[in-house]
Amino acid sequence: MSSEPSHVVGPEERSRYELMRGKHAILSLAPIPRKLRWCGYLALIAALPGPIMLLLPADVRSTFLAGDPLTVPLAAVSITGLGVLSLLLGTLGLAFIGHRTVGHEQLPEPRIWTYIGLEDAFTFAAFTTGALATVTSVSILASGLAGTGAVVWLEGTGVQPYFSVPGLSLPPLAATVGGLVVAVTAFASSRWVAGLDGVDVN
Repeated sequence: MSSEPSHVVGPEERSRYELMRGKHAILSLAPIPRKLRWCGYLALIAALPGPIMLLLPADVRSTFLAGDPLTVPLAAVSITGLGVLSLLLGTLGLAFIGHRTVGHEQLPEPRIWTYIGLEDAFTFAAFTTGALATVTSVSILASGLAGTGAVVWLEGTGVQPYFSVPGLSLPPLAATVGGLVVAVTAFASSRWVAGLDGVDVN
């Protein structure tokens, strides 16, 4: 059995920031390293447009795509890009808050309130804007995996999975690369912040 301490700690072992955050925060109840890890999982989902486009059936490609599946600009991928940017903002912001609060017992109360507000804001960016944009857009792109019938049905509801808006569309490859970069950043940040406190928060 591992001799490492449990991540569940009593109130007397928690920092002043954690105690105030747990009592007053709205979106900041989970530990920061855990939220960073969740950012990494969402970023991996955001990296799926490239693989999805490569797996599209040949009839879907020939009917709805006008170019290479990895490089053709698509409006839905731009939404994924918004999700990637939101996840990056959340990741960097949460890592900053973790660095500024872990092990700092003498933080003045006004600064603690500022950090709690910022943590809620970065959490919102990652898990509301980032998650919604990522999951929605990737789901739309994946509709073609079910064949042309699924795409035609979606178009009948007003959703065009493979529509391109000149100047406002991104290629799937860009979302895949961006998602992987953010995922690596989030997982590394999670381990770094957890290491600052010397506690495993898996």
